[in-house]
Amino acid sequence: MNKGGTLTYLHRDHLGSASVATDGGGNIIANSELAYKPFGRCWAAAQD
Repeated sequence: MNKGGTLTYLHRDHLGSASVATDGGGNIIANSELAYKPFGRCWAAAQD
């Protein structure tokens, strides 16, 4: 994904849901970690 000239990679969990985003250097982007309940409902977001 390229947004505003910044390349971002979306990583999937074992079910295929996007669960974390990293920059081009592999660093986790703040507030991008998510966990899901069954059927796609958001369960938890990581806190800094």
